Amino acid sequence: MVRPERPSHTLKIISANVRGLRTNIGDLTHNCVLRHSADVVVATETWLNNEVEPTFGKIRGYTQWNRRDRPERAGGGVAVCFKEGVQAQHLDVVPPPHMEVMFFRVVLADRSAILLCAMYRPPRQGPASLQYLTGALDDLMLKHRCRHVLVVGDLNHHLEQHAYESLLTVQGLTDHIDIGVARDEATSRTVWLWDKVDWASLRRDLSHTAWGTLLRDGVDNMSRALTSRLLALQRRHVPHRDYTTKPTDQPWFGYRCHVAAEAKYSAWLRFKRNPTRRNKDLHRAPGRRMVVSSKWAIKKWEEDLRRKLRGPGVGNKTWWSLVKEKQGISRQDSIPPLTKQDGTAAVSSKEKAQLLANLFSAKMKRRALRLVDAADPPDPPKPPALFEPVSPLDSLEHRRDVAALVVFHKAQVQGVPHLAGLRQPPRVATRSTRTVLTSGDAVEVPRSRASQHQRTFVGRVSRMWNIFTAAVPHIQEMNTQSVKLAANRWRLLKPTPLRLVIL
Repeated sequence: MVRPERPSHTLKIISANVRGLRTNIGDLTHNCVLRHSADVVVATETWLNNEVEPTFGKIRGYTQWNRRDRPERAGGGVAVCFKEGVQAQHLDVVPPPHMEVMFFRVVLADRSAILLCAMYRPPRQGPASLQYLTGALDDLMLKHRCRHVLVVGDLNHHLEQHAYESLLTVQGLTDHIDIGVARDEATSRTVWLWDKVDWASLRRDLSHTAWGTLLRDGVDNMSRALTSRLLALQRRHVPHRDYTTKPTDQPWFGYRCHVAAEAKYSAWLRFKRNPTRRNKDLHRAPGRRMVVSSKWAIKKWEEDLRRKLRGPGVGNKTWWSLVKEKQGISRQDSIPPLTKQDGTAAVSSKEKAQLLANLFSAKMKRRALRLVDAADPPDPPKPPALFEPVSPLDSLEHRRDVAALVVFHKAQVQGVPHLAGLRQPPRVATRSTRTVLTSGDAVEVPRSRASQHQRTFVGRVSRMWNIFTAAVPHIQEMNTQSVKLAANRWRLLKPTPLRLVIL
């Protein structure tokens, strides 16, 4: 995977082999997730089954766990949750029955998408799971318009090193790359203390203002000048406090809770640097104030909520939105991010509504046209012989060979840095009495065994590359898309399975 430019935001992922989520959910939550403020949490070997309710272990500020449990026997299992504000969509992908894997589409900071694969492979499963990823990742990235791919979990790759290295080689993957992610930004709020206003000084400044000089040059300029003057006097004479709210803050977490939380955190840092008895007592006092402030804020928020629900203007939509907020369900869970026709993502409510309106409008138009055709049937269709035959689906070996030739072109011609290990020296021209189709782009074919590092892949693809370059001229002048099309046409002319001779 090509390393992207480092954006202003990063995607912080925690991957943990918990070996029992029910017994280790507390340790995972407090010592890992909340302490490091992770954006994505992947837990493997959850050991859960369908008897465990879907809402089990929900972390405050995070979505519910997306789970893939092992149905037949105990053990295994994968679970993934996201911090509220991260734009993620669970993809409906049906893997082979023996695989414990889930796929997600995460929207990045530049509105592109990343394909997130959360997977657990048991030690004795064999290379089938890794081989499935090798062939399926390209199709999933193309289908869901993902620019990057990230595989997270416990693959036990040390037991299937060859299949794991083939996965990295074919997909061009590397480990541990910081990737930007689109998240809701923090907002600043101002609390105005109107009960502490110095009204006398405010009236004095209003009376001393030269309104004749200030209010002139048209109605628009006069309104802007009046607004600016009043706001300046408000900021000068009305005591106020500015604080920043995070997208993960609870609706009742206001200014008082914010101040109490900062005092508690400062006391905790002091106690951590110098763990004395006095600092411990100093930390307990802000903790008690934080509890009192939280209870007061929650009670006040509930009273405001009841008063709002008793009002005459509360409709069904507002009612159920408030019920979801009370249950801790984010409003973003109702409609996930939608993909537009140009490949970008519709994230905001307005974009989603416009996209759905266009979709339903097109569906209704097609329905209306079908009704019109039913009332006035069209001419009979042409005979079946005049239709163009439908081409059969390409085999898995066909698609793998095309992908291998594209990867080899990147390594051999384009000189992609992370594929330097696949690069082979050019073949030295020798005189021979045999007539063999060769070209100037042919490479040396390494002698290989199945146990050696990358030799099986490189040896087979080197032979295939020599045959391909002999049949297709001007390889050096082609881009990646042209090579892919040429490789697809060339592979259609070859039998399956493809038998290669040493050239």
